[in-house]
Amino acid sequence: MRKNRRSLPLWLSVKEVAEILNVDKQTVYDHADLLPHVRIGRTIRFDRDGLFLQARNIDHLQFSQCPFYEK
Repeated sequence: MRKNRRSLPLWLSVKEVAEILNVDKQTVYDHADLLPHVRIGRTIRFDRDGLFLQARNIDHLQFSQCPFYEK
């Protein structure tokens, strides 16, 4: 995986988001509506900068409220 956020494409695939978040692709599909994205036909692309911005703003939530938290 790439180390620098700026080296990622502006629009990320489900596979790339899953790698970044260290979750299954199905988890990304299940929670896609919680992440900044666009749908083009049957394809989903996630906004790179929006995804990282949202991740920075999640710190005000309890960790257990994060949609990717699994006990």
